[in-house]
Amino acid sequence: FGDIFLESLIVIPNGDPNEDQLFIAGLASFLLAHLCYVFYNISTIPKFELRSFVLSAVPMNMYAAAFARLLLSRVKEQLRLPILVYSIVIASMGVTAFLKGNRHGIVGAAWFVLSDSVLSYNKFVSPVPYGKYVVMVTYYLAQF
Repeated sequence: FGDIFLESLIVIPNGDPNEDQLFIAGLASFLLAHLCYVFYNISTIPKFELRSFVLSAVPMNMYAAAFARLLLSRVKEQLRLPILVYSIVIASMGVTAFLKGNRHGIVGAAWFVLSDSVLSYNKFVSPVPYGKYVVMVTYYLAQF
């Protein structure tokens, strides 16, 4: 799965569209990259522990559900399913990073969630001051 991790680093930067008509293509690019992270994390989880799963899954899924609800109430009908699927995948990436137990992976996943949250809030809810810069800084912090 080391190759999958490297492929995700190549795929992700291609997912930042500048025009609305490219949004779904960009979302799909990020979705593929985060699926790579999910599969990589799953393959390297040392031992499944129910307590760790609950400690990570409950807050991550609560956040993802609340944020998805906010977004879905403000987006066009054709974007609802892609955004919902993406929300599930990025929440899964966060949970699997936590279960893997690697501190750097957990922090990276948190930066990804923050980056995507700012990006989508900025695009669909309300402008975020310096939003594009916040997105890029948090995105690249997530890589390290």
